[in-house]
Amino acid sequence: MAQSDLGNAVVAFVQSCWSEQGQGPTWGQVASRLGWAKPCAGAVVQGLVQAGRLEVGNEAASMRPGPAVRHSGGEERPT
Repeated sequence: MAQSDLGNAVVAFVQSCWSEQGQGPTWGQVASRLGWAKPCAGAVVQGLVQAGRLEVGNEAASMRPGPAVRHSGGEERPT
């Protein structure tokens, strides 16, 4: 999977968690979704945070779309 495809998949998963459950996924749920260990999934999430595509809080399940996604009307912008 290409890097942009991977980022798009993670952001879409975060958005679907909010739509379906009213909260973001945990880091473990993202890792499970990717089929990777938590540290590897964490590196992907941190890259998306740095790119403004995700935000994370201090509480569990606080991961949410970042400003780059929110300012594009909720639609994922191409990378």
